[in-house]
Amino acid sequence: MKIVSKILVAIILITFISCSENSSNTNDPETKNNAEEIAKYFPIEVGKSFTFNVDTLDLSSTNYIQLGQRTLHIDKFESDYFVCSEIYNYLQGLNLQTKIKISDNSIEILSDTTGTSELIPDSLGLTVKLELDESFKVIEFPLEQNSEWEVYKANAVMGTAKFKVFTLTAKYLGEENIELNKISEQIPAIKIEYTVTINIPDMNNLLASKIQTYKAKVWLAENLGIVKIEGCALFVNSITGNNFDMADSNKTIKHTLVL
Repeated sequence: MKIVSKILVAIILITFISCSENSSNTNDPETKNNAEEIAKYFPIEVGKSFTFNVDTLDLSSTNYIQLGQRTLHIDKFESDYFVCSEIYNYLQGLNLQTKIKISDNSIEILSDTTGTSELIPDSLGLTVKLELDESFKVIEFPLEQNSEWEVYKANAVMGTAKFKVFTLTAKYLGEENIELNKISEQIPAIKIEYTVTINIPDMNNLLASKIQTYKAKVWLAENLGIVKIEGCALFVNSITGNNFDMADSNKTIKHTLVL
């Protein structure tokens, strides 16, 4: 009987170990930690600063005109967020702030919902409520060719009906060499394209709507972080401390890291 008992115990242990290994292997893809990869492309720490040249596109000449500079300063770490000051040297009296959250698999920027009420016509203001995401998931790892993810969304709720009025999606486009500060050296950077989609309801026919899309791109380089942002100001301004402003949909902005 002792031998039989030992055999049964051995079988149970082997089965338990096997199941544990299979379970672990099954969960590996879901629990993979990308913290090192994120730190490589987004090296922020308290006390550090990043300065960018800010340019706006002149639609009449199709040339960029320099507005000034923006400095992102990492002030402190508080409640899971890096609290950052956004200092624009050409905007007087503005106290802009950005909160950045870094997890094992993503980089998120806390959203400022000021201005989003513009998405809902005044005539519907009392009957429609907005459901907004708390943050922009600007980067989601692992990055693979043409991988896509949802960055942000805003839903309009009218009674029991719900529809999206604003969505922001991202697509990883791979690696590209870019030039900074007119130096001859080309810096390899990963490139991400963002698409803003706005669904504006037709007041004469609520079943119909007008879809508008805008795009912007972000480049990140190893050990430098974000080195360039370019595209629709509706996206660029929203992630650099400014309020959401529909008027920005007609503007193109570029931020370039100063080395």
